[in-house]
This record gives sequence, C-alpha cells and structure tokens, in this order.
Amino acid sequence: MVDIPSLLSSGFNLAETIKSIVRMKNEVEKNKAIRELDQTYMALREEYGRLQEENEVLREDNKKFKAWDTENNRYKLRDFGGKTFAYELDPEKANGEEPHLLCPTCFQKKRKSIIQFTRKLGNGQDSYRCSPCNEYIYLGEAKYEPNPPGRHYGEFDPYP
Repeated sequence: MVDIPSLLSSGFNLAETIKSIVRMKNEVEKNKAIRELDQTYMALREEYGRLQEENEVLREDNKKFKAWDTENNRYKLRDFGGKTFAYELDPEKANGEEPHLLCPTCFQKKRKSIIQFTRKLGNGQDSYRCSPCNEYIYLGEAKYEPNPPGRHYGEFDPYP
C-alpha cells in the first residue's frame, strides 16, 4: 500500500528539485546574458576609446591646418622671370623675419622649407638648393648668347 503522505512529500521534494533546476537553468541563461552584455559593454568601451583617440588626432590635424593657413598667408608666389617661381615672404607680414624664399615643391606639401642660395650660374640664373627634398631650384630668366656669325652650334674649330 502506498503511503500518501510519503508520496506527497516525495512529490513536493521533486517539485522543489525541478524548480531548483529550472532556477539554475534560468540563472545559467541569466549569467550567459550577463556575460554577453558585459562583452558588448567592453566592445563599446573599446570603440569609444578608439574614437576618442581618433578625435584627438583630428583635432591636432585641424590645429596644424589652421596654423599652416596662417603661415601660408604670409607668403606669395613670385615669378622670378623665365617662368621660374618660388614663394617669397611678404614684407608686410614678416614679423621681424629676414626676407627668404621657400621651396615651391615643399610648400605644396604644406612644409615650410627655406631654400639656400648656392651660386650664380653662367646663364644668369640663381641656383638654390632645398635640403629636405634635395631639389635644385633655378630662379631668373636664363640668358643664352647666340653663336657668333659663321659658327654653328656644336661645330668645333680647332684653329679659330
């Protein structure tokens, strides 16, 4: 014969066990959801940090561009003759700086590079050198003397 109180007690214990298992399953799901939420939060924090760094870089670039615009306005492109150009410091905006010329190649790359005089060429041009880009810049109109009458270019006469 089945003892009803004992059966009821076992059923009650079984129900409690099932409820515990159900609670554990829910806790596992809750823990799983919490872990996923935590991973999402960490990913968002990482992205936020990266965006802050990128924003700082963009702010610095913006400052550099504004500074370049200010510096850029102090120079004028000057034609030295013979279709030769360089950037020259505007005397009105010199702020006590000595007159100087800037390399046109470097200037286009937003880099201020003062060109140094090297020598006066035989054709009348002035030769300058830009150290950063290692270019020679020739300013002024080149003057070539025509061949004397009766001589042709490239003709060599050992007995003139």
